[in-house]
Formats: sequence, C-alpha cells, structure tokens
Amino acid sequence: MKTVLIAALAALLAMPLLAQGQMKNNDKAVQEIIDFRNRYIEAEENKDVAYLDKIFSDDFFALNPQ
Repeated sequence: MKTVLIAALAALLAMPLLAQGQMKNNDKAVQEIIDFRNRYIEAEENKDVAYLDKIFSDDFFALNPQ
C-alpha cells in the first residue's frame, strides 16, 4: 500500500518537472515541492507516524494488497 502510494505521489510530483524539461534551481516553489516529496518519502521509510498524521487529513484512507 505505502509503496504504491509513494510511487503515485512521486510520479504526480515529477510530472510538471518532466513536462517543463528543466528545473530552475532558484525556483522556490519547485524546491518546496521537492523538499516535501523527500520528507514524505523519508517519513514513510522511517515510519514517522507523527509527520504523516500532520500531512494527511483525518479522513485519509488507503488500501493495498499487502
């Protein structure tokens, strides 16, 4: 479940960068998205429930075959 969710989130966040063709290093918004993505992946890997509770809404629900 979490692997699929991480992959989907990463793909969703990477689409604008791929479409743009090139990321500007000084673009603050792009850097914030990348930082969020990296922090999210780190929280998933380290089972940081406090951070995940902070970013997901109270009614968030996900399923996977695992």
